Amino acid sequence: MTQQPRFLTRTSLVIMLLSSPTALAEETVESIERQAIAACENHKTLSAKMRLTADLTMGAAEIRTESNGTYEHQRQGENVVFRAELKNVVTSKARGQERKVEQTVVTISDGEASYTLTIQPGIKPTATKGAPKPGQTVLADRHFFNSLKKQYDIRVLPDDEVEGKPAWALEATPRQPAPNQPAKSIYYIHKDSGIRVKNTGHDKTGRRIQLTALTDLKLDAPIDSKRFMLDIPDGVTIVDTTGK
Repeated sequence: MTQQPRFLTRTSLVIMLLSSPTALAEETVESIERQAIAACENHKTLSAKMRLTADLTMGAAEIRTESNGTYEHQRQGENVVFRAELKNVVTSKARGQERKVEQTVVTISDGEASYTLTIQPGIKPTATKGAPKPGQTVLADRHFFNSLKKQYDIRVLPDDEVEGKPAWALEATPRQPAPNQPAKSIYYIHKDSGIRVKNTGHDKTGRRIQLTALTDLKLDAPIDSKRFMLDIPDGVTIVDTTGK
């Protein structure tokens, strides 16, 4: 048996490495942005369970917010309308005393305005109307990336898996940090849908102080458009902050 020349073996190895997917250039923020935006446009609806947590320290007071509920959105032409319905439990501790407040908050954007209805036991319900905010959905769309690139330094982290599906991971560090703002945030974006399925906020020590997470995601399931119309209880006045 004739032994293959050594230089040919090395040449073949180089060719194999160059042709291997692992040898391809790593993802950039720009390449992830293009793919995520394209993936967003492939789906008309999303419904999911939503959980949010936040830990805040203000002087001697410690405040923890735990929110659980549902999130839905629907693509209607150029607009994406959404509804988030959450039950919030806000626990504050200060000077050895603990206070707990429970409330239900419904936020709806119909493409023309955003409405927030807050219901809290023992207090008259309140409702506000504001201008819709681009990037207010959980989509990793152009609004999300435009805002992110404007305010943060972004670093691409190794791919991850969230809810059993591959996801991009982006670390965002604010250019002008503000008090009680996370020192860094990590966004996880599903590759197949462009959904920001999870994001975490961390303080300077790396401790997680914020979480937004979606579970039980359902894409393109029928959703009644009436879900994106706010039903205001009798006697509640909408405070209009749009200036119109």
